[in-house]
Amino acid sequence: MKNTLWLVILLALGSLAFRPLDQTAPPLPSIQLDADGTLVEEPLAAYCWPAAAGNNQCNFVVPQPFESFQNVLEVEPGQTITVLLDNSPGVPNSLNLLVTGPGTTQQAFPLEAAPQALFDVDLTPGDYVVEVEALYDDVIGLQAFVTSRFALTVRGAGPVAQQPPPSATPQAADMTPQGTVAATAEVAPPEATVELTAEALPPEATQEATADPRMTQASPAPVTETEAAPEPHRSRPGAFCHGNAHFGTPQQHAHAFAGSG
Repeated sequence: MKNTLWLVILLALGSLAFRPLDQTAPPLPSIQLDADGTLVEEPLAAYCWPAAAGNNQCNFVVPQPFESFQNVLEVEPGQTITVLLDNSPGVPNSLNLLVTGPGTTQQAFPLEAAPQALFDVDLTPGDYVVEVEALYDDVIGLQAFVTSRFALTVRGAGPVAQQPPPSATPQAADMTPQGTVAATAEVAPPEATVELTAEALPPEATQEATADPRMTQASPAPVTETEAAPEPHRSRPGAFCHGNAHFGTPQQHAHAFAGSG
């Protein structure tokens, strides 16, 4: 009798242990990024999630470039972004963030496995595509994961090699004109040109040299007119002047002296 009772109990427990459980799959979680109150959410880019017990459904979307995103999250270098898992069925087993930057460069950042995780933006300024993946080991007995992609712009000045600081340009501009002006002033000073011209052709010497020829030509004219002998023409006819003894012959001179006696 006792043995029969124990057999019934064992059969009852066995039937309960192998009875299929009526489990309902939890809804798909969503992933959000929060930067100081600016919240961005994108549709799932890829997932494998159970629709029912033993039935995993998967979907994958081709990665899209930065330009195709309608929402862009803008942050500063060093700013903190909060990664949020909404409708998460518990804590994920791993949470990873993959950044694709200019030139298709990728960087992986493991995050804390929690419904809310923090990511410090340690990126150079530029445009990036950020992919967040949450992995679950057991969702009604199945492994599952969800992935979302976001457009991220890191503001700030560009690298020094591509965009030099503004202070370098004014210094180069100031030095160039100063050196040009100093060289021009030393080669051709205006004072030296004026002094050389005055010594080569003094105006006073030109005037004196021109005046001397005119005075030499005009001086004999009045002397000639003054020394002309008008006296014989003013003397009386037949008179003889001793001062003009050179006029007439010796016979005329003797006759004149005889007549006067």
